[in-house]
Amino acid sequence: MLGLGSQMLSEVVAGVLLGYGLDYMLGTKNRWIVVGAIAGVAVAMVSVFRVALRPQTPRRQNPAQRSVGQNATSESQGKNLSAASSADSDNLPASKDRSP
Repeated sequence: MLGLGSQMLSEVVAGVLLGYGLDYMLGTKNRWIVVGAIAGVAVAMVSVFRVALRPQTPRRQNPAQRSVGQNATSESQGKNLSAASSADSDNLPASKDRSP
């Protein structure tokens, strides 16, 4: 699919070319070129509105990439949990029953 700007340009150019063809066949002077240009702009604006109003769906990840990312996250969370538990045990107050 073309980019949105290229799509708009091609729709306007198509309208102008159709108008030029009609002017040539009917022997009129630039009447249908103007009509074709206006029709091309109208079609381009409808296309822009359709793209703008299209519901956005989140992109799916490749299942292989997803599993790698989830494994790495769960491993790092496990490391953080073990580090936190060892840090907590270092900060515990000393036991009250000390033997001399």
